[in-house]
Amino acid sequence: MGYKRSMLRISIADTPSRRTLLVEGTLIGVWVAELGTTWRNTSQDLGGRKLVIDLTDVTAISPEGEDAIFDLMKKAVNFSSSSVLTGHVLKQLARKKQQESRRR
Repeated sequence: MGYKRSMLRISIADTPSRRTLLVEGTLIGVWVAELGTTWRNTSQDLGGRKLVIDLTDVTAISPEGEDAIFDLMKKAVNFSSSSVLTGHVLKQLARKKQQESRRR
């Protein structure tokens, strides 16, 4: 795709009521699978806390990245973003999820 720097960092922020995965960088290529792996590993011992994936600092999302986000949305994963671009992608995918669930 021509991205000069392909890097992804996922940090975990825990509070008594919530675990947040802070995703930074590019959600492309091999990093797409890394998000899924990290989600699976961190969602196992929530102890009643809500899990949220924060995409505010994501700078690029490939079509495969969008597919991965969409699949996680179908598993009722919560996302947040204060970035306009990423917020737009999340809204588009949420609409797609709604339309798909109406068809069933």
